[in-house]
Amino acid sequence: MRLLQESLISPKTLARHRLLSIGVVMRYIFCWITIITVASFAHFALGFTGNESLQSIKEMMIASGMQWIVYPFAAIFLFVSNTLLIMSHISLLTAITMLIMRPFPFRIQYRQLWRTTALAMTIHYIAYSVAPFINDASMIVYIAAFIVTLGYSLRAAMHFPPARRNSVK
Repeated sequence: MRLLQESLISPKTLARHRLLSIGVVMRYIFCWITIITVASFAHFALGFTGNESLQSIKEMMIASGMQWIVYPFAAIFLFVSNTLLIMSHISLLTAITMLIMRPFPFRIQYRQLWRTTALAMTIHYIAYSVAPFINDASMIVYIAAFIVTLGYSLRAAMHFPPARRNSVK
């Protein structure tokens, strides 16, 4: 809960969390993946989806007596696909931030920036949880969350310590 609050408050606290252990960061990420999976599964199970081919497959499996396999398979598939999507977004945002921050004199390591970006994606996680229930503006929500997260990552990277200068003797 503390990480959630601090990841929303300021990029300076995000920069301090770059030294957290990878286990704490992964637990935070997988808690959000579980929340997103539950929201996506509720969206699927309650039939809010506008994808008619997905609905027809669901109806076909229910009609053929295979209803028992639809929901467990959907839950597992959603968890795996959300994990893949979120991990790739974290890596992509980290790479973009590394490229943008290259000319600046900060000591930035990829692993520390990855942890910072994973925590900075809190707004992105919230958008992923809410977006399936928004029919018309879901793509706008994703893009806006991506841009805000990139801004948070860049601001947090500005608070990393400066690079050491090599003195020539």
